[in-house]
Amino acid sequence: MNKDIINCRPDPLALPDWKPGFDFRWRDALELFLYVGVVVIFSIEGSIRFEEFWRERYVIVSLAVIGIWRYSWWLLHLIRALIYHFYVFPKIRVRSDRLWAGGWRPEQIIFMVCSYKEQYKVTEKMCLGIIRNLRNLGIPGQIYISGTENDEKQIEAVFRHYAPDDDIKIIFIRQRIPDKRIAIGQLLRSVSRHTPRADVPVVFMDGDTAIAPGCLRKCVPLFELFPDVHALTTHEKAVVEGNMFFQKWFDLRFAQRHMQFQSMALSGKVLTLTGRLSVFRAVKVLSEEFISTIENDSLSHWLWGSFRFLSGDDKSSWYALVKQGARMLYVPDAMAYTMDKVEGNTFFRIWRNTLRWSGNSLRNSGRVIAMGPRKVGLFTWWCLVDQRLSTWTCLSGPLAILGVALVKSPYSALAFVLWIFISRFCFSCVLFFYGGRIDMTFPFLLYFNQLVTASGKMYILFRLPLQRWTNRSDVEYDGAGNLFKHVVAMYITILALSALILFVGLYTRVISFPEWQSVRIMLGM
Repeated sequence: MNKDIINCRPDPLALPDWKPGFDFRWRDALELFLYVGVVVIFSIEGSIRFEEFWRERYVIVSLAVIGIWRYSWWLLHLIRALIYHFYVFPKIRVRSDRLWAGGWRPEQIIFMVCSYKEQYKVTEKMCLGIIRNLRNLGIPGQIYISGTENDEKQIEAVFRHYAPDDDIKIIFIRQRIPDKRIAIGQLLRSVSRHTPRADVPVVFMDGDTAIAPGCLRKCVPLFELFPDVHALTTHEKAVVEGNMFFQKWFDLRFAQRHMQFQSMALSGKVLTLTGRLSVFRAVKVLSEEFISTIENDSLSHWLWGSFRFLSGDDKSSWYALVKQGARMLYVPDAMAYTMDKVEGNTFFRIWRNTLRWSGNSLRNSGRVIAMGPRKVGLFTWWCLVDQRLSTWTCLSGPLAILGVALVKSPYSALAFVLWIFISRFCFSCVLFFYGGRIDMTFPFLLYFNQLVTASGKMYILFRLPLQRWTNRSDVEYDGAGNLFKHVVAMYITILALSALILFVGLYTRVISFPEWQSVRIMLGM
């Protein structure tokens, strides 16, 4: 078999070829023009009926104030992302390519892979991605893998078939309990016992990740170029089997991530060192402080007490490096594919994922915000603050319109729908660039994702210890002994939502302050 060409069997998780750039399709363009046409017709036909809504100036002002704040912040992200994409990173790439062309190579590269009960076809693509990249680099590799006995057999079979003579050393660590954090700690301690050089790149990846050809070739020279860079992460795309809606939802999220991470990288940080694929400098991740943070990361909550983190190891690794002031990079022209199979109710799965991601974010952001902007960096610090504020601002607009529609003008709901169609279309036009193609599901999914994410954050904010992880035995902080805490959490959630509704109602004058005379009569004064 020719080792330079490795063919995968066709299946639903077949990975598409990816090249940086825009994939223009006439069908997508036609859908765009149809969307614009419907919005224009809807605007013209409804203009008379909308006049009643436009007279509700307090609603317009309230939405405008929040909108200007949210849209200006989003525009700032876009400007920063464009600067990074077209000005800053191209210079980095030129220097990196020059270094590589000059003959520089790392002595070796280390992979730390957490695989747990994966399908064979997923494991095959994960291994083939590693094999391709090691051959592209032309250097030896060591792969430390945690998994079940079946995972080990599958991985051995793939390497025995595709790379029997390659200079690849594989070390298995048997994972006997479904705890990824413990598995990462065992892997890192095993790596540290082999005492690699401090500047050896260590690749963190999951068993359901496939590295695109040439990905690591674009990443590892950056550690030589920038001695203060201790971690980096790459662009990411999802390949979903069994559910087109979930695929589209992931496409949107990764397009948003692609833009946001380029904006963040301009400040030498990213918001998370994603567990799917991130590369670290060995000196940081092999320290006992870092390993202990991954294994035992915990938080103390006023209601729930102390609890250990289950998921969110990518947030813990990020937190450990932020504490040390480490610089991070985002590599937008390197790609990793995440493979997923969706079964059962789509919206239930989306809600579960949202709760897990939102919980990871909220559990981590509070303590990083507490470090202050001087330690974290002003822009990064404010991004974390904004993530928390957006929980409430994203819900205020729909609540304001709903109140006005019920109490004053029913046409306000139609006007708001039109505004959503227009504003989300404008956002989507930018995301088309970062997603690599025109996708007219984006305007609808943007608003859907906004509401789901805000609702998920509001729900999990008062239930931070509740952690579900479907592919890791579905463990959560629960039980009859915590019934009182659940009741208190529900009470606070209802109280917070009621306060938001009251504030929005008073601000838009849907609800009026009672007159003093009425209060006196009611109290019998």
